Amino acid sequence: GLASRIIARVPAGSGSCDERVMKSKLYALKLLRTFPLTLKYHLTEDGCNPHIEIRADTPDSEIRANTLLALRAELQSIWDMDNEREADI
Repeated sequence: GLASRIIARVPAGSGSCDERVMKSKLYALKLLRTFPLTLKYHLTEDGCNPHIEIRADTPDSEIRANTLLALRAELQSIWDMDNEREADI
């Protein structure tokens, strides 16, 4: 897919490749990994997380809070929260 094209077409860190190119390549790959995660939370009520229990009497605010925590946890597996630029994602 698109990630393999980025990996194949952007230099691999040897030769005349500078640090800015490598950071941009990594950033693009992280964005590609982020898209399907955010999409599943957008298209489903619970982000397909079986640990988020939704019953008829569960308030919407509780569902949103639980899905936000779950999405944040998944995004933290991709993005470096200690990096200010990445934490803004």
